[in-house]
Amino acid sequence: MFQIVFGLLGGLAIFVYALQSMGAGMQKVAGKRAHRVLEALTSVPVVGVLVGALVTVVVQSSTLVTVMVVGFVNAAMMNLKQAVSVIMGANIGTTLTAQLAAFRITEFWALLAAVGFIAYFVFKRKSIKNTGYIIFTIGLLLLGIGLMSQAMAPLRFNPVFQNMMVTLSVNPLLALLAGFLFTALIQSSTAATVLIVAMATQDLISLQAALPLILGTNIGTCVTAVLASLGTTLSARRAAAAHVLFNTMGALIFLIFLAQFEMLIVAISPAGDVARQAANAHMLFSVISTLIFLPLITPFVKLVVKVVPGKETASVNGPIYLDWHMVETPAVAINLAQQELVRMAEFAGHNVQLAMEGFLERDEKKLALMRD
Repeated sequence: MFQIVFGLLGGLAIFVYALQSMGAGMQKVAGKRAHRVLEALTSVPVVGVLVGALVTVVVQSSTLVTVMVVGFVNAAMMNLKQAVSVIMGANIGTTLTAQLAAFRITEFWALLAAVGFIAYFVFKRKSIKNTGYIIFTIGLLLLGIGLMSQAMAPLRFNPVFQNMMVTLSVNPLLALLAGFLFTALIQSSTAATVLIVAMATQDLISLQAALPLILGTNIGTCVTAVLASLGTTLSARRAAAAHVLFNTMGALIFLIFLAQFEMLIVAISPAGDVARQAANAHMLFSVISTLIFLPLITPFVKLVVKVVPGKETASVNGPIYLDWHMVETPAVAINLAQQELVRMAEFAGHNVQLAMEGFLERDEKKLALMRD
């Protein structure tokens, strides 16, 4: 059991590190452009969904994209309706890694790591080095998945673990809660879902247990966005609440129709391949939830406003674009800092104008406005 636990934790640590590193590498290649796309092309809800999915593939974290959205809403760069559409797309974009884990290609980790390492250290062109870094981290990602899968293999003969899986299979609500708690603990729905897929590759978990666990991970991923919204504007808190409501309502709907959802997954997935079935369930949950709520986005936004009531008060005191949560995405943080500098320059220019006019016209009101 000692070897199982530390083997699992070691594999999970490598996977999470590789996931974050791959996101950082992709941000170097397209992070700034992704930020501009996210900011500019979200006025139409359908486009917002596509942009959210694309940016999530780039940064490899739906949680991070949601935190970015909360920051944009907080800085008045995005309204609530735009934020909801991007959050829907982020849920779809994050399913890619689970699909990668389900295809059992972990044995290629060494090849990818070697190719990426050579590209990074041999070539001097920045674009090739960044691409090599991404390939190397994908290799590490596959290594982490493989280590988790190997570590859990002995659990196949463990009666305690088998009884626990049976309990989750017959009690979907308990399984959903377990998925929620685990995801909230590790702060990554991608890692939690990949762990479920890794369990499935070793025949440790049934589809009946995997489905509610996956639903729970989608709720657990909301915790980070909620924490990021603390101390922000009312609009930002509403964006975080929209994420919670969207994922929770979707999970509860699927939990009610769990038997029908299972039949659909079995029909479209390879027979007997629980790993592929679990990955497809993760993807279909996000896609179907978006198809359900996207046409209802206007009443959904009204519901969010009712759940988080209040009146937004405009304030110009202090920075509006700077957000410490964006430090994890340097390309976005630098862009926001540039916008704050432009805003500060505009304030400074306006104050200089007021000072000159107040002095030359002997207008104390303009001098008072400058001081305010």
